[in-house]
Amino acid sequence: MVRFLSFSRICVLALSTLLIVSCSQPERDVYYTWEGFGPDKWASAWFIQRFVSPNADIVVMPAGTGTAQMGDSQNTFDFPEATYKRTEQTTTFAHLLQATQTQDDNAKRLVDIVYDIEVNFWGTPSDPMADIVESGFRQLQRNKDAEPVPMACYFAFFDNVYNYISNNLMPQSPSELLPSYRCYLEEKIGTAIADAKFVPELSVSDVAQAIAKGERVTFIDVREPEEFAENHIPGALNVQLRRINELNASDYADDALVVAYCVKDFRGFEMAKALRMKGFNNAVILNPYGIKGWVHEGMPVASKDGLSDEQGIALIKRCPQGHCEMSLGGAK
Repeated sequence: MVRFLSFSRICVLALSTLLIVSCSQPERDVYYTWEGFGPDKWASAWFIQRFVSPNADIVVMPAGTGTAQMGDSQNTFDFPEATYKRTEQTTTFAHLLQATQTQDDNAKRLVDIVYDIEVNFWGTPSDPMADIVESGFRQLQRNKDAEPVPMACYFAFFDNVYNYISNNLMPQSPSELLPSYRCYLEEKIGTAIADAKFVPELSVSDVAQAIAKGERVTFIDVREPEEFAENHIPGALNVQLRRINELNASDYADDALVVAYCVKDFRGFEMAKALRMKGFNNAVILNPYGIKGWVHEGMPVASKDGLSDEQGIALIKRCPQGHCEMSLGGAK
C-alpha cells in the first residue's frame, strides 16, 4: 500500500521501481537587459515586474554583452539583439505589452507616454502628461549624490506615474512623481557606472563658441548607424556605448570638450558618464538636450540629403551664438 505523505513535509518519494520524483519550487523568471538610463528601458522593467512576472529577476548586464552570456534566454529586452527592442516607430515597452496581450488601459496610456518621450522626438506629444513625466525622469536621474538610480527607485517612479494615470490626475510639477528617498536605501544596480562622476551640461552656444575660437571639440553620436546616417552634428563620430572600449582618453586629452549626444540625451548621458569613468574629464552633454536641442537652437546638421560635414562645420564657425541663418539638411 502506498501511504500519501504531506507535500509540505517531504519533496522526494522513492517508489519500489526506484523511480524518484523530485518536488522543487518553480524557477523564477529572469529577464536580461543592458545597463542604461532611458525611460523605455525602465518602464519596460517596471512592466515586467508589475504585469508579466511579479517575481522576475531583472539582470542588468554591461553594454555589449552577447546573448550567449545570458544563457541564450528569450527573456531579453532593450538592446539591439534582444527579443523585445525598440524599433524606429515602436518602443520596447510597446512590444512587451503587445507580446503579453495586456489589456490594462492605464498601462496602454503609459506606453503612449513613453512613445512620446523616446520615439516621437519631433512631433507634438500625443499625451499631455508626456513632458512632465520626462522632466520628472530627468530629475530622478540627477539625484544629489550623482549616483546611478537604484532599480527600486525606477519602479517607484513608474508606480507614481501609473497611479496618477489610474486616478485620472495630472501632476502639477515633475517633483510630484519622484519616489521617496526610502528607495535609495535598497540594493543598487551592480554596474560599473556606479562610480561615475557627475556629467556637466553646456549650452549649445557655449559649445559653438568654443568651436568658433578654434578649440578642439569632439562630438560622439551614440545612436545606431542608420540614425546617424539620417542626420548628425557635423563632424561627429558614431560610437555606440557597447563600443566604448574603442575610445581612449589619451587620444582626446587635448580636446576642450567631448560632447556625447543622442536625440534627447538619455543615451548621450549614459555615454558621457561612462566616458568620465574612463578618464574623459572633458566629457559633457548639451542643454537643451541632444541633437533635438541642437536643432532647436538653430544649429546645422549634416545629412545624406543636405549639408556635408565640412559645410556644417564651416557654418557652425560662422554662427557661434547659435541660430545659424542657414540650416540645410535639418533633422527629421
